Amino acid sequence: MKQVVLPADIEMLATQTVNASFVAHRAFGPGLLEKAYRLDLLINQRLLVELKAVDATNPIHRAQVTTYLKLLRLPLGLLINFNVPLIKGGITRVLNLDFQS
Repeated sequence: MKQVVLPADIEMLATQTVNASFVAHRAFGPGLLEKAYRLDLLINQRLLVELKAVDATNPIHRAQVTTYLKLLRLPLGLLINFNVPLIKGGITRVLNLDFQS
């Protein structure tokens, strides 16, 4: 399996984003419509964040993030589904296996 080495600043952005997701989920909880959370993000031109509020993420959601990563030439994206009891179960890291640093 191909390994993608992520720069430390992208890992830090990912950690900060996940922490902010925990705060938002704790404040609002699950069950809101996606547009309540909706604000897909490109953080510091380095980290893609795709927000969802669906019953379950599907392979097409992951494919969408993968396509954005390739087009933007980014190594990492976060697919975050807020419609889960615990936000930890709604966060998926998506790597761009074609990324070249």
